[in-house]
Amino acid sequence: MPEPIPFPGAVRAIGETFPAHVIRAGRGVAEHRGILADDIDAVTLHDRRFATYMLGQLGSRDPDHQRVGEVGLRRLITSMQDDAA
Repeated sequence: MPEPIPFPGAVRAIGETFPAHVIRAGRGVAEHRGILADDIDAVTLHDRRFATYMLGQLGSRDPDHQRVGEVGLRRLITSMQDDAA
């Protein structure tokens, strides 16, 4: 679970703090790149801290961070689905 921080509108995950709008943008980018909203919700329930970090990376303006976020999120979804099978 992301660590609570003392000011609203931001989330800390894996040592980084992301503004809430960056997480929302990351979700939009993920959906635009073909990751299903249901998969995002499921993976967030499965491993909130890592999923939040990857959504934060996807919401970044840096294309390298976006690629890392997409690959990480897809791998986490695949791992979660393999565990469920």
